[in-house]
Amino acid sequence: ADADAAALRDALAPRVQHTATALRLAIDLKAASLAPAEVDLDVAELQVKLTAKGVTRIVDLQQRVVADATTAKYSKKRGTLDVTLPLAA
Repeated sequence: ADADAAALRDALAPRVQHTATALRLAIDLKAASLAPAEVDLDVAELQVKLTAKGVTRIVDLQQRVVADATTAKYSKKRGTLDVTLPLAA
């Protein structure tokens, strides 16, 4: 089970893209064999917590974000959960 947990934690690692106004995270759910409903997203000012099947991955953000304005969208085509975190002013 530990190997499964480690694999899941690795799969939850997002690709992070910085733009002038936001941080964009892409989490490859298809690779992790997860449905969007199985992933819990918890956004704080400087970190994002992703939890799936009892495994949590904490992503430290290098910039402050507006947690309340976070949007998440699942792309069926790509199998990714796309999260947009607007940067705090």
